[in-house]
This record gives sequence, structure tokens and C-alpha cells, in this order.
Amino acid sequence: MFHKREDGLTMKTQDTYLNAREVAKCVGCSVSTVWRWTADGILPKPLRLGNSTRWSANELFHHLDCIKRFGHGPGDIPF
Repeated sequence: MFHKREDGLTMKTQDTYLNAREVAKCVGCSVSTVWRWTADGILPKPLRLGNSTRWSANELFHHLDCIKRFGHGPGDIPF
């Protein structure tokens, strides 16, 4: 099942876990920027699932929504 967000993005209502390359594509940056923003607290901390590192899509989009709506978060995001 999918949910259409106010900003036009479509996301699954059941949580999906994204790797760094997928996060970079969603956010519009490079993979190295994903890691830097995570280290700086701009993006939420990822989860370790076995040998994989993944970000919760729901948590990621919620985090970015807060930054866009309120103009602040744990760090500044340049978009």
C-alpha cells in the first residue's frame, strides 16, 4: 500500500529500509554526503541489520519534513 504525501512524493505506508545509495537518490545528494550528514546529525542514525546499514524510510522522511516545515533540526540541510 502506498501513501501520497503533500509534497507529491509517494511512499509505502509499511516501513521500508533504504541503503545509503537509495537515501542519496531520495535526498538528491551523493552517498558521501549522506554519511557526512548522518555524522553531523542532519540525517537520522541508520540501523544495523546484519551486515547492512539501513535508514528507516518513515523516519528519514519525517526527519526531513521537520527540517523543511520548521526550518531547523539537529543540523542545517542545504535545500
